[in-house]
Amino acid sequence: MRTWISLLRILGPVVVCWTLTGCENTVPSNALRNGTSTETALLVTDTERRGHQRFGATGSNDTTSLFWGTWKLITIERHNAEGELLPTGTSDRIGYLMYDPAGYMGVVLQTRGRKTDTSKLEHLTSSEDLTPEEALEAFRTYTSYFGTFTVDEIAGEITHHLNGSLDPRGPGSDYVRKFEFSGDLITLQPLVGPAGIQSRLTWQRVPDLPELTPEYQRFIGFWEIDSIERRTESGEPVPATQYDEGFLQYSASGHMAVHLMRPERRPSEAAQRTGEEALAAMRTYTSYFGPVSLHETDGYIVHHRIGHANPSAIGTDAQRFYELIDNQLILKPPPTTVDGKLLQSALTWTRISQ
Repeated sequence: MRTWISLLRILGPVVVCWTLTGCENTVPSNALRNGTSTETALLVTDTERRGHQRFGATGSNDTTSLFWGTWKLITIERHNAEGELLPTGTSDRIGYLMYDPAGYMGVVLQTRGRKTDTSKLEHLTSSEDLTPEEALEAFRTYTSYFGTFTVDEIAGEITHHLNGSLDPRGPGSDYVRKFEFSGDLITLQPLVGPAGIQSRLTWQRVPDLPELTPEYQRFIGFWEIDSIERRTESGEPVPATQYDEGFLQYSASGHMAVHLMRPERRPSEAAQRTGEEALAAMRTYTSYFGPVSLHETDGYIVHHRIGHANPSAIGTDAQRFYELIDNQLILKPPPTTVDGKLLQSALTWTRISQ
């Protein structure tokens, strides 16, 4: 096992991390920096719209620029109508919130200690092997959505305009959040619920790495899914189901997140969704997040998945060989055998960040 040395700078004193696991909150001292090493590696584990003037992320609003970057979830608090803190707040979740200067955003949240069935580790590409009961539990303990955002400085609100979401009811929705900045913290408050319950999510800014290789700088930003293709060893194309929407994000802090949504998803009409509905939602949506390691000489990047919509994939690594051609990024996982044929998949992404 290779050994990586990383320095913890995000939430506490300096800590040395020696392995590829158990380092959720680390930022490396030499990861993705400029240099001539043959292998550079990174381990960072770690509505209603108002009538006021809004600013897109590329506008002249100084407040908007305060959002840009990567934020790590610190805590979730809940207050009743009298402002009293309820005991149902939580600090048992991990997650990241990313805002791009071009106006794109994405969020991923996961409850700690989600069940992992190691017997399913060979089926990590989808949620096909989950039972309805497992899918319902997985659905309840993972949040993922992506889209664009606008800031209403006068109202002190940011609105997330959803392109896609693990919850099939999410796409097309506007999620309004009151915001407060304090140092390197931001608190986002959804609109008050019908029982007068007010949630408060506090996030801490994850600092950018001080030095990054020119190669990794080409990854930084938001990418939109363009197409997926599969081919046999001889190059013969094999039909592949396309995605309807999808974002891939790489940050200057060394983190990544991916959101992929299939077409023709059906939202649940009932307040309480069934296991079958949760299973359908899980099967048509892929999301995971974590730190990255870039292996420039060998031409691949590794996504260290500390969070995943499918609990069986938590803590696993996803190797992706890459090509960067103009404004497109092509990612290829290792070939897989399907029905006795060795198939190579390739996902093409188009840069949407400026």
